[in-house]
Formats: sequence, C-alpha cells, structure tokens
Amino acid sequence: MLHILKKIKKSKIAASTIIYTISFLFGVSFSLVSILIPLYGLAIGYSATKIGILLSIPGISQIFLRLFAGVLSDYLGEKSMFYITFSNLVIASFVFTLIPGFWAMAVAQLIMGISRAIFWPISQSYTSRISISLLGKLSSFTFIGQAFGFLCGGWLIMNIGFTGTFGLLAIIGAFGLIITAFLMPILPRKYNKKRVSKFLKTVPKQIKSPKLVFGIFVAFLSGIIFMVAQSFFPIWLIELDFSEGWVGSIYAFTLSGYVIAGFLFSRIYNKLKLLLLLQLSLMGTGISFIIVMFVFNIAPAIILNLTLGIFSGLVSICYQNIAVAYSSDENRGLALSIVGLGWSLAMLIGPALFGSLVDTLTVTIAFSCLGISLIILSLFIKNFVIYRNSSTFSTLI
Repeated sequence: MLHILKKIKKSKIAASTIIYTISFLFGVSFSLVSILIPLYGLAIGYSATKIGILLSIPGISQIFLRLFAGVLSDYLGEKSMFYITFSNLVIASFVFTLIPGFWAMAVAQLIMGISRAIFWPISQSYTSRISISLLGKLSSFTFIGQAFGFLCGGWLIMNIGFTGTFGLLAIIGAFGLIITAFLMPILPRKYNKKRVSKFLKTVPKQIKSPKLVFGIFVAFLSGIIFMVAQSFFPIWLIELDFSEGWVGSIYAFTLSGYVIAGFLFSRIYNKLKLLLLLQLSLMGTGISFIIVMFVFNIAPAIILNLTLGIFSGLVSICYQNIAVAYSSDENRGLALSIVGLGWSLAMLIGPALFGSLVDTLTVTIAFSCLGISLIILSLFIKNFVIYRNSSTFSTLI
C-alpha cells in the first residue's frame, strides 16, 4: 500500500513539473505572437482597427471550439489534446513565416486560435486533477512564459527580424510535442470514459447554471482587460518613443504582475470572499488604466505595468476558481470550457472594438474610458449577483 502511495505521489510530481513546463512554453509563444502582430502591423502601416481585427481573429476559433475541446478532454484525456495544441502552433508558425500579407496572417491567427482554444481548458483540467490548489501556480508559470516572451520578443525583432521571430514559434511548438510525447504522464481517472453525446446532454444544464453564467461574465471581463492591454500597450509605448526592445521589456512587467497574482491568490482568498476580491481587483485595474494618461517615462511605465498585472491577474484567477468550485472531477473540462467562452468572446470583439475606439479618440483616452467603466462595474457587480440569486452565490459573498 505504501509503495502504491509513493508511486502516485511521484506521478503527480512529474505531472505538475511537465504541465508547468509546457505552460511556460505556450506562454512564450502566446506573447511572441501578441507583440509581433501589433509591431509588424505598425511597421507596414496598418491602422489600429486593422491590427485589432488580426488580434481578434483567434477568438473565432475559440468561440466555436473551446466547448468542444473541453468535451474531448473529458472523453479522450488531456495528453491527446496537447498533441493537437502544439501541432497547430507549428502549422501557424510556418504560415506566418512563409506567406506574407494580411490574409495569410489572418489564416495563421485562425489556426493559432484553435491551438489556444484547446490549450486553456485542457491545461486547467489536467492541473486541477493533480490538485485544485495548483491552479494559481499554473497561471503563474503561464504568465512567467508570457513575461519572458515579451521580454525577449522586442529584442528578437530588432536582431533577427519579424520572419526570424515568427520562425522561433515553430521550434517552441516542436519542443512542446516532444515533451508531451515522451515525458507527460497520463493521470489515472476516477471515472470511465463516456460517449461525447452523453457529455453534450449536460451542456444546456451547465450553461443555464447561474454560477457558471457569472463565471462566463467574469471570464469576459478578464479577457477584455488582458487582450486590450496586451494588444495596445505596445502601441501606446511606441507612441512614447520607446524602441521595440524596450516595448517588450516594459510590458513584461505586466505579465510579471500576473505571476505575482498567481502566487498571492491563495493567501488573499483565505482572508477575503471571492466576490470582494473580484471587486477590489476590478477597481485596481480600472484605476491603472486611467493612470496611463499621466505616464511618460520608463520608471512610472514599469510601475504601472506591474500594478496592472497584479490586479488583472487576480481577476483572471477568480473566473477559473468559479468554474472549478462549481464542477465535479467528471465534468471539470466541460465547466472550464463553458466559463472560458467568456474569455473567447472577449478575444473576438475586444481588440477590434478597442482598435476602432483608438482610431476615433486616442489610445490614452480609450484606456481611460475602459478604466472608468471597470470602476463603475466593480461598485455595482455585487448588486447584480444578489439580483440574480442570492442563495446561489452565498459562497461568493
């Protein structure tokens, strides 16, 4: 018996190490694409609206595939789905590298969206089955990868160009495939596989659940905050006359804030109810966006990016915990996929709409408008929850 327990513990340690590693790699690839698209668009003269459209395209794949990815994850197992994730990353990288032009970039972004639609719910599901307490650390390692990607991305562009940097994405995808194939353990499941049709029968009930509806709403807010900052902070920093290298390095502090949020979440959550933590995080994020108008130098820009990352990182972890809290081990992937639809919707409409707002106003005024909206929302979100069903959310308030 003791031998079996040691074997299980060893398997979970190996599983957590591998999931952290591939999350780091995927985070790097995510950031490289996120900095390449807006800077490449600026370099060839695209408008903010056109850049926003390119950044929104992955949302199309995520809206249609994220739910299906969760179903397949519960049915086939996460390891099989990681193969698809990293294969699509390699394919998209070759399209970026070999075929120039707006429409080729649009196709590559669509393929990249498939990779992301699969990766987020399966990585969260795999980690939660090791231990729910590890979700915060998973977010931290993902954001460490994203911070590293942004830190290096600008300097890579300056030294090896856009084509060379796009080519690195294929190498990252290949590493992900190798690690998944040869090192990732398959976690034992507590239930038998069911047919996909049986899983799909539970979808209407899950979507109607007020708890998961609220999770979708929080995921949407988190996605809007993340995508707008990631897509247009580089443009704002370029307007402040920072080079491409410094743009990536400064924005890396935002992702560093997400890392800090991941490690702090469990300590904060033990002292505050989830809803109060969400309110404070939204308010802090809104204030950070407003302060953008008053930042012109590198030191204040770094402090602002770090602060924004901490507050918005807490918002991101809140929506994941809502999904996990109101799902069982059997339908964890499905619940995370349903809640993740909010993030996918934000990705689909956020960058394009915000890009239009930037072209109409300015990037700093657009950030201020978003900040004011988030502050107002933070003040009234508790009233919305109570209005929906106070007993349903008694554990949140």
